[in-house]
Amino acid sequence: MAKKVKSDQENLRVEELEIASEARKRWNIETFSDEEFLNLMIKKSVSVRDVKSMLFTERKLNAKNRLNRDEEKHWSRINFSAAENVRKKLVLSSMSKANAVESYKTWLRGFLERGGRLTNSYNYPMPSVFFVAKEDFVMIPLYGSSSINVIVPANIHFLGGSLGHSGLFLTDKFEVVGGTGRVPIYSDIRF
Repeated sequence: MAKKVKSDQENLRVEELEIASEARKRWNIETFSDEEFLNLMIKKSVSVRDVKSMLFTERKLNAKNRLNRDEEKHWSRINFSAAENVRKKLVLSSMSKANAVESYKTWLRGFLERGGRLTNSYNYPMPSVFFVAKEDFVMIPLYGSSSINVIVPANIHFLGGSLGHSGLFLTDKFEVVGGTGRVPIYSDIRF
């Protein structure tokens, strides 16, 4: 009986590593081995089952032999939002909204001092899609209204991954990477 339990645990670990490997490849996270990425998922409290479900959703949505359009819309509505929630959970566990306005203001000042230009001026406060990285992090592609902007302090490292529509505001170089490339100013940003 003890051998069977050990064998079941070994099989489960192999399956978990296969899932981590597929997720890592699909999301362009090359800075980690499969084992390291699986450990990161566990550390961030992202269940392997949820990642497996998310990968299944992505494969289904990208499949060449599409379902009929009505069936596809219904199926994707149900599962895609769950996949986005898992993505966000993995990414946002390394982020904080605390001091986002001040951090963006500091980044923006450095960006402008180095010759950068504003692309938009908004007459409303900075939206809640801005976060400050609080530890080294990976990105998993987030799209549309699920995308975020991350202010990356100089002592924090972006470890890789695909940005999707998300943007990074790097304070060590005062540059913007990914996203729309826009550099807006909001009503609550004053110098």
